[in-house]
This record gives sequence, structure tokens and C-alpha cells, in this order.
Amino acid sequence: MQEEDYKILAMLNQEQSFTKAAKRLFMSQPLLSYRLKKIEKDFGIKIIEKVGNQFKFTQEGEYLVQFSNKVLFEIQNLKSHINELREGLKGNMKLGANTNFAIYTMPELIKQYYEAYSDIYIAMTSGWSVEILEQLENNDLDVGILTGDYDWYGKKLLLKQDPLTIISNKPINLKQLPKEYRIVYKSHQNFNTYIELENSITKLSNDWWNERYDTYPRNIFQTDKIEICK
Repeated sequence: MQEEDYKILAMLNQEQSFTKAAKRLFMSQPLLSYRLKKIEKDFGIKIIEKVGNQFKFTQEGEYLVQFSNKVLFEIQNLKSHINELREGLKGNMKLGANTNFAIYTMPELIKQYYEAYSDIYIAMTSGWSVEILEQLENNDLDVGILTGDYDWYGKKLLLKQDPLTIISNKPINLKQLPKEYRIVYKSHQNFNTYIELENSITKLSNDWWNERYDTYPRNIFQTDKIEICK
């Protein structure tokens, strides 16, 4: 099998769709199907089974997917190590950060870091805090920067504190605030929804409101990004 074959199996498992997997791999769907059939022929096994309009991996297919993920992980480590040797680097760091932190705070931090440690290669990813936490728990990251008070049993450091801020296009009267319409920021929803709500800025803002007012806010619009709120 070639590296491209490992990528095909891993992407098919991730997307659960031939069309989406082919698109992510920048190849045609017929070519993807051809490569999959060739792998099946080489090993003398069936990798997937059709279930109506869907498909599922056979037991042998699931084993090949797991093996492919391991191989791709090792290939990435190999490429990183070769790059370190070529560039004279002394190490690498896999860093994850909450998207807003990555946009507004990370650039200056990265600049300061490289002024002190110019021989470290950093691979950074951004996303929702709950997604960064999940990657930390899966050992996919060395360092994670989250917004909110999440449970973490390893080393944890408070980087900064930000105030909760009300943004309005007219003067703000806190006594009259319950009468004003509100745009709601609500973080990304997925299978970790309960965890996210219990730890995120959403809960902090709701607690602030409930401490001061005995009526529900007049919510008229909801979005999952601060920039859209603004």
C-alpha cells in the first residue's frame, strides 16, 4: 500500500461518504473506488459492505483503517523529524487554541515565543474549546489553550482573565437592559453540548444575568461566533 491508500481508508472512515472523501482528497470518486478495489484485490478481502445507500467497514476493513491511522501518524512524525534535522530545529510543539484567543491574542504570544525560542517548530490548530480539550485528552496536542473553566487533571495555568462585556449601538442603562432586544452568543453544539454549556462563556453570561434580573432576556437572534454578533 502507498501513502495515498492509507489516506483513502482514513478519510473514508472519517467522512463516511465516498463523495466527501474524494473531495477532501482532491480526487475523482471513480478513482477513489478504483484504488479501494485494488487494495481489496491485493489483500484478497472485502473492505466495505453496502447497506442500502450507505456502507460500513468489514472487520478486516476496520483493522486496515486502524492500521492506516497509525501509519499516517508515524509518517507525519517522520516528516516532522526530518524537517527538524534539515532546519536545525531542536523540537516541535503541537499547539491548540480557542479560535477567538488564536485570532486576537496568539499572534503577539507567538512573536514573543520565537524571539526566545527560534529553534522550535510549532504546528497550531484552532477550534472550539471543547474540541481542543478533546484533542488534549486524546494526546493529539502538547498544549491546549481554552476559554472557560474545564476539568483538566494535568498541569493547568491561568493565562489571562477577560471581563464580560456588553456591546450596544446606544448608551447602556443596566436597569433597562431586560427591555432591550439581545443577540445571543451560544457556543458550538455537538455531543459534548452539556460539558460545553457547563463550562463556557455562555454559562458565565447566563449566571451574570440571573444574579441581576428576575425576567428572561429578550433574545431575538442567536449565533455561534462573536464576530457575527458584532
